[in-house]
Amino acid sequence: MARTRKTLPAKVDVAHLISAGVLASVCPRSLIEEVLTKTGKASQRERSLPAPAVVYYVMALALWREAPLEEVLRVVCEGLQWLDSRQSGAVQASKSAISQARTRLGCEVMHQLADRVLKPLAAPGHRERGTEDFA
Repeated sequence: MARTRKTLPAKVDVAHLISAGVLASVCPRSLIEEVLTKTGKASQRERSLPAPAVVYYVMALALWREAPLEEVLRVVCEGLQWLDSRQSGAVQASKSAISQARTRLGCEVMHQLADRVLKPLAAPGHRERGTEDFA
């Protein structure tokens, strides 16, 4: 049976804008630009897919895994524009351009951002409920 492609709304709704806002609040652009500079991955020239937008795009891929790549990029760009009117609007990028942008970004940027932003929810030494039987 063929799988149907999930699509995102033609006009970005409030829930998607809030998701973009949460990404931007947890991982502010200033932090992303700092890590991009530190890893040598900051954009050297003006691109249709600037490195900070690609970082947010990679994070958003985890939120909307079933959606087409171009749709996720559209939602991210519209969300970033909603948050900051100085951001450029919708980006028309092919799958190839998206792939090249992700390759330029590499994995080190995402590793360093994860090290800086992700924190454990439980306190050290906290045991999960129900694991007493397996100790």
